[in-house]
Amino acid sequence: MKYNLCSFLKNIFLVCVLSVLYVTNCFSSQGIIDSSKTIKSQILGNDVHYTVYLPPDYNSSNRTYPIFYFLHGGADGIHTDPYTQGNLQAHLDNLINSGKITPMIVVTPDATRNGSFENNTYYMNDADGQYRYEDMFIKEFMPQIEKNYRVNNLPKFRAIGGLSMGGFGALHYTLKYPGLFKATAALSGAVRTKEEIISMDMNKYNRRYGKAFGLNLVGERRVNNKFYEDFDILNTTSNKLASEGYFYLDCGSKDDFLIGNTLLSLNLRKNKMNYTYIVRDGGHDWSYWTSGFDGMLLFISQKMQDFRFID
Repeated sequence: MKYNLCSFLKNIFLVCVLSVLYVTNCFSSQGIIDSSKTIKSQILGNDVHYTVYLPPDYNSSNRTYPIFYFLHGGADGIHTDPYTQGNLQAHLDNLINSGKITPMIVVTPDATRNGSFENNTYYMNDADGQYRYEDMFIKEFMPQIEKNYRVNNLPKFRAIGGLSMGGFGALHYTLKYPGLFKATAALSGAVRTKEEIISMDMNKYNRRYGKAFGLNLVGERRVNNKFYEDFDILNTTSNKLASEGYFYLDCGSKDDFLIGNTLLSLNLRKNKMNYTYIVRDGGHDWSYWTSGFDGMLLFISQKMQDFRFID
């Protein structure tokens, strides 16, 4: 009886030790999320908030990391949404800890107008030049982020993606600035045809595109020079992208943006660009996006996979 009791107590002690080690390991394998950071923008005249994800080993290493800019959606979307609504951190932690993706830094900038939701930026400059979000992102935000964190800032280790409005923003930047990003991912990217822009309800048009193309425009007046310069990604081509860039499109079968995404995929195919187009059952919501996070991250990491051999 004494022997059995001793063995029992030893087993209990061993279980407790292993449990502590397991819990400690779980906590040490979590990435760091910080949504309190800002960069100062001279172009916009205000601070720009952002959320940053640092991989689990960031504070215990001196290495540099690839970077993934992940852009949030429109309407009342903010930079914390992918983490508070979609639990993106759990997807990143699980895939990194299991060795399925390379550790990476993920940054989501705030794309509101200094906290206002009245008119979306759509990640573009305003038609009248008053609020130049695109210039801020390219000329100020990216350089400051890649200076403040240990980023391997070679283009082959830089990717961009987003959902809805953010998906459009990612596509827009990649197509307008060829060679800047190795890979681009759009979940339910807000890709609209000319006909859809022309027929939009005025309130909906003004909130989403009024500042980008001009407020209160009716019909074909919306399809102006600014539209063709910044929004007409369905007809954009680039020889550099055809040889170096990779695109990942994922859109639900019940999504209003299915037509635009399908036409975009056909344009990418026509121009012999490297792309993956996925249509899954679902709509335009967080359930669809979160179920697509793993596929998106695996794609992005695969295009930067040789990073794991660089210190």
